[in-house]
Amino acid sequence: MAMPRNRRPVHVHQTVSDVHVGGDVHQVVNVTLETELDTAAALLAARVRSDLETEVGRQQLSRPHPIAVRWSPTGRPVQGPETVVTRQQTRPDDDVNQIAEFVRGLPRRQLVVLGAPGSGKSVLALLLARDLARDLGSGEPVPVLLPLSSWRPEIGLRAWMAERILALCPDLAADHGSGMALRLIGQGRIMPVLDGLDELPASLRARAIEAIDTDVADGVPLLVTCRGTEYERTVLASGQYLTRAAVVELEPVAADIAEAFLRASSPPQNDRWRPVCERLQREPDSPLRHALSNPLMLYLARTAYRAEGKDPGELLDETEFGTAEAIESHLLKIYIPTVYAENARRRYGPRQAGRWLEFIARQMHERDTVDFTWRQVFFPFILSPFLLACGGAFCWFFSMLFGRDAGLLSLVPAGVVITIAAFHGPWWDGSGSSGDPRSALRRLAIVTLGASALGAVSVSVSVTFWLHAMVRVPLGAAVYPGIVAGLGFGGTILLGSNWGSYMVSHGWYGLTRRLPWRLWTFVEDAHRLGVLRMGGSAYRFRHVRLMEQLSGATRSSEQPDDSDADGTTRRRPWADMVFPTMELLFFIGLLIIVVVAPAIMMVMPGGFSDLEYRSGDRPAAVSGTMCDPDRKPGDHPICTDHSVITWTLPARSATHTTFGPSHRIGNMHMPVRALSGKLRASGCTGASVQVTMVVTGVRLPPFVMGAGEKISLGDRARLPEHAPDAGPVEITLRRLDQRPCALQLVWARFGTIPDLYEHIRRRLS
Repeated sequence: MAMPRNRRPVHVHQTVSDVHVGGDVHQVVNVTLETELDTAAALLAARVRSDLETEVGRQQLSRPHPIAVRWSPTGRPVQGPETVVTRQQTRPDDDVNQIAEFVRGLPRRQLVVLGAPGSGKSVLALLLARDLARDLGSGEPVPVLLPLSSWRPEIGLRAWMAERILALCPDLAADHGSGMALRLIGQGRIMPVLDGLDELPASLRARAIEAIDTDVADGVPLLVTCRGTEYERTVLASGQYLTRAAVVELEPVAADIAEAFLRASSPPQNDRWRPVCERLQREPDSPLRHALSNPLMLYLARTAYRAEGKDPGELLDETEFGTAEAIESHLLKIYIPTVYAENARRRYGPRQAGRWLEFIARQMHERDTVDFTWRQVFFPFILSPFLLACGGAFCWFFSMLFGRDAGLLSLVPAGVVITIAAFHGPWWDGSGSSGDPRSALRRLAIVTLGASALGAVSVSVSVTFWLHAMVRVPLGAAVYPGIVAGLGFGGTILLGSNWGSYMVSHGWYGLTRRLPWRLWTFVEDAHRLGVLRMGGSAYRFRHVRLMEQLSGATRSSEQPDDSDADGTTRRRPWADMVFPTMELLFFIGLLIIVVVAPAIMMVMPGGFSDLEYRSGDRPAAVSGTMCDPDRKPGDHPICTDHSVITWTLPARSATHTTFGPSHRIGNMHMPVRALSGKLRASGCTGASVQVTMVVTGVRLPPFVMGAGEKISLGDRARLPEHAPDAGPVEITLRRLDQRPCALQLVWARFGTIPDLYEHIRRRLS
């Protein structure tokens, strides 16, 4: 039987073991079946283990060991009675080093960890994921650390987790298809470790809690971290909580744990931390004790004073450090110079690195986000001159073809794009969800350059073809305007894209020394030093307190939030629809103006009733709705608006009528290309008339019409190229027969067809 398509085979693994029965040894063959789901889970687990071990090393959490932060059951009303964790279920010495064992022992294996800022929630989540991934048993779910700040409510939680998993492990999609991540989630083979619920905007937290409780199945392990006050406020205000999750709260670091951690940072014979440790034990209510009960501050203190020549005893000076806030601010301030001074083999020093990190922190604070991605490297107003240059190219193009007024008018749509780009930023990226900014930018560069090159070539070829084939400009003269139009169109696409705005902004910030030229090398270096950490597909400061210190402002978790969950400034719904629509309409309109409209105008033969009687024999004029008198019986009558003039010619008569032109565009008379309309002779059977026309001084070949005959002027009344500008139209009618009856000559839809492109030919030729 043929194997169904798109179904991968089941892998069979055999192992042989020895079994002792009554002194005899028997070999037993163990057969295990490994499904595609198992293979995919193993592939993901290997990648997760590698990444988590690397991140633990970069954050120096094992030097010499993680801070033993303890926890206890929360007293907040934020969990159901079935998931309450009592003190009898926890041990006094439970800390972050036993978190994996603790989660495995919970009845529902779902846990919420609350804590104050800097209390170690993110470190606990990282260590839990690392420890579970180390000892992953067969069929156990793979722990995946996912920062919740990157969740967007427009995307379901499972779809968002699948996107992040594929970004974390691209080989998963390459080997098993893009739907494998969702399959792993649906089959309970993923343990979500969701860090930073409090980093979502306040308006989204209740929706996130509801989505987590709905989309994470019962029995699937789960960890969520959040600040205690924010979680309690959200639960009480919305009524939403994780119904199957126990809730614990991290405790301040005990004095003995803080002392052991600080003393371990230097050799035993170096006793420079002794005065600080004695103060911690002797004065439990001192500002130093309150400051160093926070794991973040404890880590910063160890880092800032581990180098020789730096005395931690200065922290005991209560005149300078009389409050815990003063100590915390000092530790945050000296952290960056210390880290970069210890790693001096680079082209920039601590002062320059600090300025760049301050600028990055300010960019993040202005967008009210904790995530830093390449999308935030955007300087709005620097795009205006470049887009204005593109508008200048179009202005030059239209000025060359249609005159100065038309060229200036073309700046209106260019100004719209400049304004939108300057005050709103780019709209499309196409970068996917890869966590590697360099790879994302390379892919985006290919897409952007391809789109702008395709647009430039298409417009250039179209304009050149239109000028040469339709306007009848010599090819040599048509190529140059086509190239200019193509470059303007392609440049607008390029500079209006995310990649273009990023490159221009990055260049500007590099010139002004606000960011390094090799930005991502610098960011990766900061990540390696532990100043930044990876949060899914974005970089983050080691802690939000560090970002706040560098930016010079405090991010309030409860203030009105206009940031989107992906780390960029969140637009209002009407802006999400209006701005991209305006951009699309601009490019479509520009393409129509440059290519389509002139072609339509060229091929449409419509006449213009613009002739005015000047002198000679005045014909009778009739205006109104007229129906075709020659329709067949039973046909639906075709009625149109007609402008009709009629001459009555008795036997042996002749008439001469002069019309004046009125074709104008602005102050410019347009040359005449041809006369429009139809002539019909009627009223005298067997009669004939000779028609002679002189148009703007050009005598057209005369022709003869007989009674009952109809002639469409069309090519019969077409002027040669380079005819003079609009002048008088003279018509002479002469009867050629001797019949006594009167002949009527009717000119319906009388007028002229202007030659819109004669001025273009003159300008370009």
